[in-house]
Amino acid sequence: TFKGWFVLWSLAVDKIDKTNAKIYDEWHSRNDRAYIGYWYSRDGVEWTWGGRLFQTSADLRPWEWSGSLVMREGTENKVDMFYTSVGAPDGNSVPAVSSGTIHADDKGVWFDGFATSTEMFKADGVHYANASEDPYFDFRDPQPFINPGDGQLYTLFEGNVPGARGQFVIGTDEMGAVPPGYAVDAGAQYGAAAIGLARCVSGWRKGDYSRWELMPALVTALGVNDQTERPHFVFKDGLTYLFTISHHSTYTGK
Repeated sequence: TFKGWFVLWSLAVDKIDKTNAKIYDEWHSRNDRAYIGYWYSRDGVEWTWGGRLFQTSADLRPWEWSGSLVMREGTENKVDMFYTSVGAPDGNSVPAVSSGTIHADDKGVWFDGFATSTEMFKADGVHYANASEDPYFDFRDPQPFINPGDGQLYTLFEGNVPGARGQFVIGTDEMGAVPPGYAVDAGAQYGAAAIGLARCVSGWRKGDYSRWELMPALVTALGVNDQTERPHFVFKDGLTYLFTISHHSTYTGK
């Protein structure tokens, strides 16, 4: 909330054909036109569309995916949007950050800034698969957090286990305990999901998010699933809860 307003953000796509004559095509091309927008509400029930969050000058690539807006600690209205910059000119998928300010009065909520973006880090092919190893690689959904243990800034993200797509050997260690009468089906070698972790090593307390250290994956699902999206932590009562989502279609086997 901000000054009595509920505020949320989401991916959005502008409607092309209001008659819905091509709704199937529009739906299946939505990711290729997505940007981050925001909404605001007094009661959390009725919402007003605020519009696009970023200025177009902030787009390093044409698509904006999976944003995570954070109020900067120690400020009244400075906000940082951690998101995924996707598409041409390099066809890459890169966690990035853009900064702005949030404002409100009795009529609504609006944002300023968000004129530029900074890349955070790219898939290295060592800790996480890159495009040369896996043309369908996943590297997106940054979710920053301050670790209660050391007070440092980290981010979770979706990645893939490094290695050539479809060439993984799924052995006993990867399979784990398989119930009697079950076997690992063909296609398990295509499951290479990972929940990644990176630590910010630049002056993040002053808004510098330009340098990060990629760390080994926190969780891998080799042989089980190929996408563990939008990972995030909840810290409560001394425990750490990790949440992620996936799809029926990205699980391997039957």
